[in-house]
Amino acid sequence: MSRNKGSLKADRKRTDREKLELFILKVNDLHSTRLAKMGFRIQHKIQYRPESTESNLNQPDEPDIREYLLTFRPFISESEDVFLNRILNICSWQLKSDEMKQNVAHIRESLERVKQYNGILFQRNGRHITPLQATNMYLDGIYFHDDLEYQKQLVSMYSLEADFLRSYFLNFVIDTSKIIDIIQNGIYHAFQEGLFQFEGADQASLST
Repeated sequence: MSRNKGSLKADRKRTDREKLELFILKVNDLHSTRLAKMGFRIQHKIQYRPESTESNLNQPDEPDIREYLLTFRPFISESEDVFLNRILNICSWQLKSDEMKQNVAHIRESLERVKQYNGILFQRNGRHITPLQATNMYLDGIYFHDDLEYQKQLVSMYSLEADFLRSYFLNFVIDTSKIIDIIQNGIYHAFQEGLFQFEGADQASLST
């Protein structure tokens, strides 16, 4: 018996069907977080006075945000099987229903809008920062990595600017989560109605 058996790693890639099934499971994991159960909401209030401007950002507790982001991040990470664009591509390829394919196209457009704009145009030093870029600043600079350039940018912001960027980031997570839910509902419906045209091993029934 090999002494290195425990180090062996399967290298088989997931089929399209398995990726969709995994997506459903990962969305359920997202729903099980404390923040999702409580309701993910933020409120940014700004008071303008002749002598000053006051910014007050009401947001969830940091441990709850960290837990949520840990589960949320794979959906916007290109290296993950549940990356949203990858899942939408699979739906476009494998769906038999032209109507549902059109729905996928509309969802893709909504996702691209959320990445680029969420009601506020944020500029810093003359450069427009998109919601997705703001999110990457926090994920790579604070939560999952220690990107020095992002850290410098974040700590150099004054209070109002920092609150704007923070709300920009959190609103992206909230808006993208709504799209994730829509995609999951569509995939589950397609499985139930037999609207996918999988081949070979992918024809097996959805795991319960």
